[in-house]
Amino acid sequence: MRKSLIFIIAVVVTAATLFFTFNFSGCTASLDEESASQLKNDVYDIYEELKPIYLDSKDIYEVRDHMYEWGKEHGFSVSKLAGGNLVITKHPSRNKKDSPETVFQCTMSQDNYKEHCQTAAIALAAMKNASIHGQVSLILTADIEGKHTGAKMLSRSYLNTDYFMNLEYSPETAVYTGSAATAEYSMSCPLTKSETAADKAYEITITGLSCVDSSDCSKKHPNPIVTIADLLTNCKSGGLIIELAEFNGGTSACKFPSSATAVIVVDQSSETKFLKKLEKCQDDFTDDYYNDQPKMDFECKEVQVPSNVISEKYTSNILSLMYTTVNGTYSTTEEDGEGDPTALANKGIISTKDDFELSMCVRAADNGLLEDMNRSYKKSAELSDMKFAIKDETPCWPFSDGGDFYKVLSSAGSQGGLDMPEPSSTFKKSECAVFYKKKNDINMISFGVNNGSSFEQSKTLVYFLSFICLEK
Repeated sequence: MRKSLIFIIAVVVTAATLFFTFNFSGCTASLDEESASQLKNDVYDIYEELKPIYLDSKDIYEVRDHMYEWGKEHGFSVSKLAGGNLVITKHPSRNKKDSPETVFQCTMSQDNYKEHCQTAAIALAAMKNASIHGQVSLILTADIEGKHTGAKMLSRSYLNTDYFMNLEYSPETAVYTGSAATAEYSMSCPLTKSETAADKAYEITITGLSCVDSSDCSKKHPNPIVTIADLLTNCKSGGLIIELAEFNGGTSACKFPSSATAVIVVDQSSETKFLKKLEKCQDDFTDDYYNDQPKMDFECKEVQVPSNVISEKYTSNILSLMYTTVNGTYSTTEEDGEGDPTALANKGIISTKDDFELSMCVRAADNGLLEDMNRSYKKSAELSDMKFAIKDETPCWPFSDGGDFYKVLSSAGSQGGLDMPEPSSTFKKSECAVFYKKKNDINMISFGVNNGSSFEQSKTLVYFLSFICLEK
């Protein structure tokens, strides 16, 4: 009983201390109406200023040069770093030179440029409007085609900070304290062509699908590459005489393909059955996805018979590979396939333009599971007479509860008008995993931000910078 009473008293004292600290300290006084209005305007204005910089520059290095000038014009200290990176710094406010140091980090990319402009604007507006803070910097890491080039080249010295906060675009406010291990695969083989005696050819095209990151497992996403491959496999296993002339689709291994096209040569004896199977495939695909994908289009039209088709051996190898490699959920928390996903796979690009190549992105909850996937997909490729290569690999960032970092950020969110979610792990290919590999004791959180709550999120950062001043 005495121990319980002591515990209760300790909790009450702690809560009272935090309440006094966060509500009555001059360090964390609420933003007045004028300051809040200025911050809100800055979030919007900076976003609008950055958009043409990201959109109109010829490459990421020109973006970096323009951002360098932007930082100087707005009174920040600015330095260019290796790998196309840039650091923008605001020195400590009065009497706060011994306060904790904070580093914000955003991706600098011309892909999905509006999202990257938004994350940078949220950070820069907070830095501009913070009045009580230790040293705070924004590191913009250059990225081309999702390869995290700038993050990989960032010196470890920039990770030696009290608080390191990655800002990335998220449809809803999110806090990530862990990320999956990821790998990109290439499975390929040379192609030989042969003449065809068939007299009918059809072009199957699926277009208009959303090309979003394949880390999203909140719902089932269509994959037109898989749909067409399944149709061809079904035709072959049903004894239909068909030949593959070409098969192309997708633009990124790590995104769900928005389109795919295949040209199929059909023997006259199989044409009727082929068209019936095709019609059923179209109906099933439409039933499954039209409500979520209203712009989708699944067409088949007769085309001129090509002079050459992919030889039977290589067509069989392609379809064997497509059939034996998993797409979608690879494993879950339950052995029967129920539960939450622990590993995902996406067939992102297929090409027969020269040689054959299938590009995939896989994601696993831990490094051991990723190693299992590497072995499994390598074996499937070899059984289909394909070369297998890992083009890119990012290790796991192990999940944590976020500790005191999350507690302070959550309190700042409450002050800033945000309902801060609990920390979670993400299947996204995260720069945080790159930083964790460089420094495994880094005090790091990833803050998912967006346009809809940009003012509240920037205000949260202002409060966060002031709250941590109380530590010293």
